[in-house]
Amino acid sequence: MNYVTEAMALEADDVGKCLYDAPIVKIGSADDTLWEQMKGKEDVGELFRTPKEWLKSAKYGVNCPAKAITLQEGKSHIKCTRYFDTLRERYAPRFGCGKCQVGVPCERKVLNLHK
Repeated sequence: MNYVTEAMALEADDVGKCLYDAPIVKIGSADDTLWEQMKGKEDVGELFRTPKEWLKSAKYGVNCPAKAITLQEGKSHIKCTRYFDTLRERYAPRFGCGKCQVGVPCERKVLNLHK
């Protein structure tokens, strides 16, 4: 699947060549200063927007397409995983979500709602 087949090759020398490398995946906080560095000319450039810039109005749970986040129960990893599995089926080998990890406090814990 990741290699040029004889049927798709434009030239005989292309058969067997790798189409793409393994994806680079990283999880980071929206507060990470590295996002600002992405605006540099040597990286993405001036059109790049940090998570805080493109999710200024984010509210807890609103971004979750799986509806796995509620103020009452926090983040349901079971619902999240079920949704994530549908992405894997549709978009493998490149898939992901991460909408809950930007600008909301659900990445690693359930909110303490009784403060």
